[in-house]
Amino acid sequence: MSSKIVYILHRREGITRKEMNDAWRAQLPIVSSYPGLTKWVHNYVISPEGDDAACDGYGEHYFESDEALWATVNSTEMENAVEDAKSYLDMDKTRMIVVSTETIFDRGA
Repeated sequence: MSSKIVYILHRREGITRKEMNDAWRAQLPIVSSYPGLTKWVHNYVISPEGDDAACDGYGEHYFESDEALWATVNSTEMENAVEDAKSYLDMDKTRMIVVSTETIFDRGA
């Protein structure tokens, strides 16, 4: 099993999903500097605007170790990313969850 951070994203009022996704991608210079980050995945909601989606997207951060994950959680880089995200995310609804992953089925990559 390994650990990762999952982000459940909700955009601010007046921001389209496309605008949110563009701003989210623009965080690459900040996020790529996270200690021990090995992979960053975006999952975009593709249902029509105005639907009743549970969120507007979710992201995944993978790390080389649990120590690197927790170093990131407590880092200046994470603080900078959160500050930037306030411009396009509803921070009262957006959530960060640290999870342990276990592959139950994998037909192959």
